[in-house]
Amino acid sequence: MPPGRELRGPRCYQTEVQRRFGIFVLVLVAGCAAQPGAASVRPSVRVPLQRPCAGPTGEPPPGELPANRCLASPIPKRRMPAPLVENDSCVDHRGIEASLGKRLRKEFQPTVHGATVEVTFDCDPLTSPLRELTIETGSGHGGSLVLWRVFRHTYGKDFHLFGLTHADPWQQYDLYTYEVANRFDVQLVRDRLEAEQVEKVAALAATALTARFRQIEPPSSVTTGFEGFLSSADTHLFVRMVDESGHVLERRFTGYEGTSGQATRLGLELAMTSLVPLLDNHGFEKLSPTDDEREWFVEQYLDAQPRLHEGSSWWVGRRYLRMAGRIGTIAVVPALLGELEARLSEIAESRDPGDSIWELADPILALANVTGWDARLDADGHLRPMDEVAREYLAECRRALAPTQLGPEDPGEPAHRAGKGASRRRFHRDTAGIPVAMSR
Repeated sequence: MPPGRELRGPRCYQTEVQRRFGIFVLVLVAGCAAQPGAASVRPSVRVPLQRPCAGPTGEPPPGELPANRCLASPIPKRRMPAPLVENDSCVDHRGIEASLGKRLRKEFQPTVHGATVEVTFDCDPLTSPLRELTIETGSGHGGSLVLWRVFRHTYGKDFHLFGLTHADPWQQYDLYTYEVANRFDVQLVRDRLEAEQVEKVAALAATALTARFRQIEPPSSVTTGFEGFLSSADTHLFVRMVDESGHVLERRFTGYEGTSGQATRLGLELAMTSLVPLLDNHGFEKLSPTDDEREWFVEQYLDAQPRLHEGSSWWVGRRYLRMAGRIGTIAVVPALLGELEARLSEIAESRDPGDSIWELADPILALANVTGWDARLDADGHLRPMDEVAREYLAECRRALAPTQLGPEDPGEPAHRAGKGASRRRFHRDTAGIPVAMSR
């Protein structure tokens, strides 16, 4: 056989007998080449790698897994964000601290009769020009969640504005079917903002975000009791500012407006007052997001995962999840599986699983939209039980993921699962609860 000649055979073997016969032929050829008197140049024999052939009905051969229905291609690696940089220097905004401090003292309500409040300001690390501003606002009642991104390209002077909103007409007493879960709408907005306008309000907002409160109680002999209030308004505020050097200033609050958490909430509200002019007068429309906009949203959603399971932030996480199903990519699949698994655990612990089974509708719809694989219907076109569909998504999608992408088998117990009473409140959107203030 001439050097370099390929020993051709079937591309696959049908039976074990064929496989063993192929091995016999290969050994025979190699043995002949080694006989005395053979040519001094050893033949180069290349034997194609063989695999089992598919069966007559088209099913995968023994030992081979079928193509994955959840993920036809691997999840791409996340793009590494620019590193965040510690900064020991601070912006000098003492010129406006006095006026802001006066406004904030009027807003703060002491919780002890006769107490006074002092307002000071922490370090503002944004010593370089602003590069990006991220804002989240929402209300627990009414189904709203709005994400804003104000950013500047490295080659441009002015800023670009991108926003997306979640509008939910769902009512508390609706039977939560797939159709009801899919009623919400996602709309986008794009615009351009002048650099001077953005930088002016951003400086005021950054100062407000650094505000710190200290309540000073009178001597115990004159203390007459506790004071406070709690509103039914459940709000979400998140502001993150990054400058060109990678310095970050971030604050967030999710909870009921009241005396609890006001030390975090008041500074955020004042910052939002200065930022509102940037966000007003922009009409949201039904637009298709670009690849860059999808990628930005995916990064926001994945980065937000830890805080979306804190305290009273469950409703923010629910709306983020729905939006992920509409404009997310396959990169959100591991996070969606974590949500699905956590909700299955909640249902298993519930005294009335039938009352909470609808909690699976949102992650199931999101997985169907993102992966393109809809497992909700059986072969006859009838809806399958939600818990059965959820378990099939978990099994099939986890089979496609690399071990590093799977996360823990037990995703942990989110804050909203702290006790069966808390889970019941979540299922019925009860407004009872204690507000939780969060700050970074």
